[in-house]
Amino acid sequence: RGAKKAIGQLALKTARGFLSSFARMGLLGKMGAVLGLCVVVINLLLAPMYGVSINAAIGLIFGLSLLAASLSYPIASFSQKLLIKSAFIAAALFLFFICCLIVSEGVKNTANFSEDAVIILGSGIRGEEPSIMLSKRLESALEYIAKNPTALIIATGGQGYGEDISEAEAIKRYLITNGVNGERIVLEDRSGNTYENFVNSKRILDAFFSDRDYAVAVVTSDFHMYRALQTAKRCAITAKSYNAPLDWYLRAASFLRETLSIVKFALT
Repeated sequence: RGAKKAIGQLALKTARGFLSSFARMGLLGKMGAVLGLCVVVINLLLAPMYGVSINAAIGLIFGLSLLAASLSYPIASFSQKLLIKSAFIAAALFLFFICCLIVSEGVKNTANFSEDAVIILGSGIRGEEPSIMLSKRLESALEYIAKNPTALIIATGGQGYGEDISEAEAIKRYLITNGVNGERIVLEDRSGNTYENFVNSKRILDAFFSDRDYAVAVVTSDFHMYRALQTAKRCAITAKSYNAPLDWYLRAASFLRETLSIVKFALT
């Protein structure tokens, strides 16, 4: 009981300190504090959907750093305030640039429904059930398949933590349940990330279309499409896009994590 009381008093003291610091901030500081707090909370709430990853850890560190910098701003020296302001503005401009790249591919579909194959990128499952994000991708995949009924279907995604089957198998089951002929579906169930999705899919495509060139469409979430197409290009696959929409409440965390993934992709 004493421990609970001490924890409660510490939480109350922390909250009072936060509100006191928040009240002394200028507009820029308040914006930074709110953004940092939102980033931390969103990352924690969506952790069960995305799982534990380096990007998740970086996202939390980014949010906590932004929150700490904003809270310390009122008591910082002139030079420290100038540094915090400069870092905040630079981060905002950088995030805006990356978001423009993400949106550039996420707002348009370039598939013409004459492609020889469609690659469906996995996005996590819980047990054997598709996550919210994967469900959206599968809904869009069904739309594409209905418009291109002869395309080879490559379901991608290995089996990760908390998953009883591979993501590829979950995709196949969903498609078959919704009337797609299972003989059209090929599993790529060894991958653990987007790059491996395409490397393994390229092997399948080369074997299946060994005597001719082929055209490919990719189905993934709109925020993920830019990196997906860039990764496909790196793997010598020229792909067209068919985007899956993302629910509004997932956008903030998804865009942040994708920003980190794009940076990581550019550096490797």
